Amino acid sequence: MNASLLSNHRKTNLHNMEQVTALFRDLDLHRFQDCQHYFHTDYLCFYCSEQEPLTFRQSTGCFKELYASFPDLRHVPEDIIASEDLVVVRYRLQGTHSQPYHGITPTNKQVSYAGISIFEFYQGRIRNWWCLEDNLALLSHILNSRNITSLIQKDKK
Repeated sequence: MNASLLSNHRKTNLHNMEQVTALFRDLDLHRFQDCQHYFHTDYLCFYCSEQEPLTFRQSTGCFKELYASFPDLRHVPEDIIASEDLVVVRYRLQGTHSQPYHGITPTNKQVSYAGISIFEFYQGRIRNWWCLEDNLALLSHILNSRNITSLIQKDKK
């Protein structure tokens, strides 16, 4: 690979990593509508085990719901790797359960749980986002294990 091409790849990788870092910052500051410029018009989010991918509008609704329950929630990147059109981030989410979350009364407990996201860029914007977060760890922070078992059993019915 020639030096010029390698330099362009490095610039692209750096740009894409900066975009992801800025996206997390804007989400953590609750600037949900301001985030639209990070995303390509064909954007889709594949979140955990959702059957259908989420559009920007649906993703924004999920962000608003999560941050309403955990207003001080923050992404803490632990690793970030980029290669051409992909960025992978391993992170922790940390915050306080201070408002109702999916019907669970606020506990004011601190939460900390892991996540990993893969972002695919196209024309300088995020086109696809695959996101896996440890939602069981989130629930274990705000509920005792007996309540988690009860929720799992209800879900099976």
